[in-house]
Amino acid sequence: MFNITYDMNGRGSIPEDALKTFTIEDEYTPPVPDEVEGFTFVEWRPKKIMAGTLGDFNFIAQWEKIVEENHHRQ
Repeated sequence: MFNITYDMNGRGSIPEDALKTFTIEDEYTPPVPDEVEGFTFVEWRPKKIMAGTLGDFNFIAQWEKIVEENHHRQ
């Protein structure tokens, strides 16, 4: 059995239903984390664990800052 870690990249928290371990037979795509104010979750990198993967595995959350456009005219 191998360990899974999650790097939230300074935002949000690890989803409660995220797996902590996997075996060589498992394929796994981590769940989408909760929303974070001012940011949109883009993806995990890498995207998933493929069957046959050996060794501990780290997912890194990718976030995009929400930019609000100001349409006020003076």
